[in-house]
Amino acid sequence: MKSAIVLADFYPDIAEGLLESCRLALTEAGMAKPSLVRVPGALEIPFALQTLARSKVDVLVALGCVIRGETRHFDIVSDICARGILRVQLDFNAPIGNGVLTVENKMQALARLDKGGVAAKAALTLAQLKREIPPIA
Repeated sequence: MKSAIVLADFYPDIAEGLLESCRLALTEAGMAKPSLVRVPGALEIPFALQTLARSKVDVLVALGCVIRGETRHFDIVSDICARGILRVQLDFNAPIGNGVLTVENKMQALARLDKGGVAAKAALTLAQLKREIPPIA
């Protein structure tokens, strides 16, 4: 199976921590080295996922972080990102693990770097489910 990670690196230290835990989980599951696509921020994740889903990647993981600020920007970005990930997942029947953190502050994000691995495991579970369920005629 081919796997790919879409990494929003707006917060580089958080992104790298999520990436490390994601890669570890994929390696432990016996996956070959995943392709890595870096995007500037969370809003760009769905487009990259859609492009990869069209190229028949078997397992996709979305990683990034949105931290609440003083404006509504947090709500808009986190909502658009989550809806975009879901849309790609359903439109392309693509197993996607969502490891995009939505947190109040950087301390919360740093405490959740393991969620990259959790997202990888979720994507692998969905890929297995996709293989096991026969198409309905």
